[in-house]
Amino acid sequence: FKQKTAYEIRLSLVGSEMCIRDSDKPKHGFGVPVADWLRGPLKSRLLELTSESRLRDQGLFQYETISRLIGEHVSGKIDRRKELWAMFQFQLWYSKFFRD
Repeated sequence: FKQKTAYEIRLSLVGSEMCIRDSDKPKHGFGVPVADWLRGPLKSRLLELTSESRLRDQGLFQYETISRLIGEHVSGKIDRRKELWAMFQFQLWYSKFFRD
C-alpha cells in the first residue's frame, strides 16, 4: 500500500484542472497576529514600556504622539501595529542595553 501525497489526494478529490492551477501559485506565509497581541496580551507591557515618565526620562519620543498612536490602535480606529511593534521592540532593546 503506497501512501498518497497531499497533491495526489487533492488531485483525486477535485480533478487535475484545480490542482494544476493551485500548484502554480507561489507559497504564502502566515500572518502574525501582532495587532491582536498589542490590543490583548501585550497591551499592559506596551503601556508600561511607553509610560509618560519613561518616555520623558529617555527624551527620545514625544509621549503625546505615542499615546495617541496607542489609543488609535486599541480603539480599532486605525491599525498602528507597525509603528507600535517597532516602538515595543525598541523599548525592550533599550531596557536591556541602557537599564533605565
